[in-house]
Amino acid sequence: MPGRVWARSEDRTLEWMSMREDQLAGAIGVMRESFFPHENISKALRLNERPRASAQTERLARTAANDGACVVAVEVASGRVIGVAFNKIQVPTPPGEKNPLEKLREEQDHDPSFVEVINYLTKVEGKVDVFAHYGVNCVLELMFLATLTEYHGRGVGRRLVQATEELSRALARGEDVIAPLNEDTNPWKNCAVPKVQALMAIFTSSFSQKIGNALCWDQLAVVNHDELFFEGDPYSLRIGPDHPTSILMGKKVVT
Repeated sequence: MPGRVWARSEDRTLEWMSMREDQLAGAIGVMRESFFPHENISKALRLNERPRASAQTERLARTAANDGACVVAVEVASGRVIGVAFNKIQVPTPPGEKNPLEKLREEQDHDPSFVEVINYLTKVEGKVDVFAHYGVNCVLELMFLATLTEYHGRGVGRRLVQATEELSRALARGEDVIAPLNEDTNPWKNCAVPKVQALMAIFTSSFSQKIGNALCWDQLAVVNHDELFFEGDPYSLRIGPDHPTSILMGKKVVT
């Protein structure tokens, strides 16, 4: 079905919409052109230097995309994807079972850089139980946020986050706004889509943190990049001093 449009630029040249199957390749292209070479944790973990690690991270993004809750920013005239929010619907792990990241870590033949992606997500997200904090049983996680560098500074990222908020409110109201990309692996094929009750994200730069603060997201946990290490070096060595922290942020969904 056509992707729902959540916002348009004032000049009508850009749209922010739910990702369609034919837009996934463009969204992955944004990851390759912008996220891997420029995003702070990607730089710290050298994802752009290690094709196997970046390919395994792409797999994580594709898995999120099949939940049907991702948002893309698109040039109207060309149809080119110029930004993406890879969003994943998360529910609590049943007692005694391993969560998705733990299961992923157990798979064989992961590149060390990708293993550290899993470790990083586990460390930061493990600081606060977002489900318990908000008293909810379904969270929409903004897992990866990226914009092509030529569009930096034009509010594309902020509108991707705002569109994710709009999508979450629609899900909370029970609206049919989910469009899984692969029907064969559709996670909601035999069950109702959970109603999202809260949002969460790890914002890894001062720029994305400003977006979260401006949109009234709650700061749940702060992790210093000089306290995280990969291959003997602190993350801060490759990230630099302008982005000293990662912040786990969340927001209760109000319809």
